Amino acid sequence: MVTWTVYATIQAAEFGITSENVDDFLDSDDPAIRRFLGVEGDLGESLGLDDNFVVDAISSVGNWQEIYDRNFPFPDAPRSAEVSLARAVCYILLPSRKSDWALKRD
Repeated sequence: MVTWTVYATIQAAEFGITSENVDDFLDSDDPAIRRFLGVEGDLGESLGLDDNFVVDAISSVGNWQEIYDRNFPFPDAPRSAEVSLARAVCYILLPSRKSDWALKRD
């Protein structure tokens, strides 16, 4: 559940969906966005979640960029979506490679 929610925050940033405009996207004509938000299809159900789990998550915490900006509010922090997305991928992959990374730090 956590992994899919993290993926959803990243994809929301790619679509331009934020905690402030997520409700506006519910009426989108784009079928990919409609499936992503659970308006069409059964994405949530196929993952064992409610179909509106993405809307709930984004409404609550925002997309990846919003989360990043809220937790790293430094003036010189990178702001580009590409940098944030790259860091998101690193955060997701890091736990599976933690022991390798720890061994190679020296």
